Amino acid sequence: MRRRFAFVLAVLLAFSLALPVLAADAGEHEHQYDENGVCAVCGAECPHGVWVNGVCQLCGYHCPHPGWEDSVCVQCHMRCPHEHHDHDTFRCTACGKVVLHAYVNGICPMCGQAPWFQTAPLPMYLFAPAVHQGSVQTLTYETHDYMKERQKDTVVTRNKKLHVYLPYGYDPAKQYDVLILMHGMGGTERYWLVDEQVYYDPPEEKVHTTDMIDNMIDLGTAREMIVVTPTFYNDSDRMNDYQRNREQDQFVYELRRDILPLIVKTFSTYAAEPTEAAISAAREHFAYAGLSMGSIYGYNAVLPLCLDLFGWFGQFSGAECYTDLVISALNSENNAGYPIYWFYNAAGTADNMYRNHRDQYWKLVNNCPALTDGANATFTDIKGALHEYKAWGEGLYNFLLVVFAR
Repeated sequence: MRRRFAFVLAVLLAFSLALPVLAADAGEHEHQYDENGVCAVCGAECPHGVWVNGVCQLCGYHCPHPGWEDSVCVQCHMRCPHEHHDHDTFRCTACGKVVLHAYVNGICPMCGQAPWFQTAPLPMYLFAPAVHQGSVQTLTYETHDYMKERQKDTVVTRNKKLHVYLPYGYDPAKQYDVLILMHGMGGTERYWLVDEQVYYDPPEEKVHTTDMIDNMIDLGTAREMIVVTPTFYNDSDRMNDYQRNREQDQFVYELRRDILPLIVKTFSTYAAEPTEAAISAAREHFAYAGLSMGSIYGYNAVLPLCLDLFGWFGQFSGAECYTDLVISALNSENNAGYPIYWFYNAAGTADNMYRNHRDQYWKLVNNCPALTDGANATFTDIKGALHEYKAWGEGLYNFLLVVFAR
């Protein structure tokens, strides 16, 4: 009897000791999740503890992104990749956020379309005061007469002014693209950002370019940017004291050594510091554009001699290009590492500079592998426009559609 009791007791004891093990074996197993994140063995749902690009690293479940807040998924916290957007509203088809056009070889990969450039009069609502208006500041800076100093080995300085447009809500904590925007012969640093212009679209209208810039940024057709308007005159009040060859070389030195460093030092840009090396490293965030003589300066001076500092160029109604020298510069080894993101050109079809500008554009495009018409180079005919603001304002509008759109 005792033996029997001892045997039963031993069996019961062994069984009771085995219970935790059996329980553990029943509860601890390698989950086999299906495509819905549910274990096929025990029915448990994956806790989705680790997400990478919308995929759970525990079970491989793909987040369906049931809701987005400021383009971030409320479940897995993935940022929307914005693969597609509506061409007209710029809204991402996944999360609804406005995502502006960006261009690769002249095509926006999100909507598959090329930019549509205006060749007819702009709608006048673009020149109405915008809801959100930027501001214009005036800066005074010291520069050198680099040409005279080089000839006479002496220091010659002078003070000059330039104007700066800051977009609405300018925030020093953010980084901004920079557009250097030049006037033409007889204009001054005031031309684009301060002076009123006459827009010859009957009935004749007087407009401010800053209103157009404000409205384009508000509408989402242009990116927020800093616009800088210097002058190539030594003294805007003494325009007769001007020699093009001298001042063209002078302007290159002034642009590199004084104007760009001043802007980087004063405002928040993508350049890490106000040096040529830092600006060159951020050149995709710096652009140059100009009208008439400002465009000629772009062709003959800025494009061949400052390609290390600028990635975008807008040329309105002016070339008079030293074509062979510019082609040689663009095709040189020194400039091989500096891609041109967009080389935009426009001129009025009734302008006496139209044919010259168009022909020289095509000569550059046909002889420079870095330029491809329709991909990163464009020439737009502004129908019926003379050598006037109508052509330049519409040219600037078109350039703002694509500048910095990467």
